[in-house]
Order: sequence, then C-alpha cells, then structure tokens
Amino acid sequence: KDLSLPNLTHHGELSNAEVRTILPHAHLGISFQRDTEISKNSFPSKVFEFIGAGIPSIITPISEAGDFVDEHQLGFQFNPDEKRRIFEAIRRLATDEAEYQRFKQNVLAVRDSLSRKNASEDFSRKLHHLIESQATKTSNGLTPSNAA
Repeated sequence: KDLSLPNLTHHGELSNAEVRTILPHAHLGISFQRDTEISKNSFPSKVFEFIGAGIPSIITPISEAGDFVDEHQLGFQFNPDEKRRIFEAIRRLATDEAEYQRFKQNVLAVRDSLSRKNASEDFSRKLHHLIESQATKTSNGLTPSNAA
C-alpha cells in the first residue's frame, strides 16, 4: 500500500511465501497488535520472523514479546497510543546508523541463540549431563529413590 512515504511500505496481510520473499529486504519489523489481554500475554510469530531476518522490531502493545525485545535490545515496545514516540523511534533507526547497527547486531546474536540447531545441541548436552549424573549416582550405590 502506498503511504506516500519513500522508505515505508505497508504490505498488509501476506502469505508465508510472500513474507519469505519480502522480509530479507526489510530494515525494520513492525508488530502492531490490539491492546488486549491476549496480545499482552502473547509472542506473535512475526517477531520471531523479524529476529530470523536479522532486523530490529517495534512492538505494540507492551507485552511479553516487547519485554523480550527490550531485554535483549532488539528494538522498542510502546503502548499503541504513543504514536509520536513510535514515529521518533522509526526516525532514529532510519537516521542513526550506529544505533541501527547496534540493534541489528543484538538481533543477530539472539537469532543464533534461538536456532533449532543450537537448541537441540543445548538439549543434547543437558540430557547427556543428566544421564551421566544418574549413572554416577547409581555406581556410587545410590538409586533414584534414595539419591535425593
């Protein structure tokens, strides 16, 4: 949709295939949700898509997803009625290359930690450690029932 802004495009609702085509060319992900209890306690999949694409995010409303974005400095979260602050954040990211790159590097670091490969390797390490510790307890004469 043409909003008469040279560097801002609103794509509307897209299929997964369209998202995969467009997102690699994006510089910022915007997730505007209705301010409801459900959205405050949710983590929209599009935020993970933004992280996967390596781009900073702007999230509304204040929510679990926004808390994650804030905690890891991946972008900003706002209440939906903070239009001026949202605009200023978009403008800052568009004009302050150093700040944009700082957020982008944070996104890339978090993306790596959220990969399925890293998650499965972490799970495997923890499972291996658990199995070894149980084997050690058993070889020391402890059984699961008296090991605690």
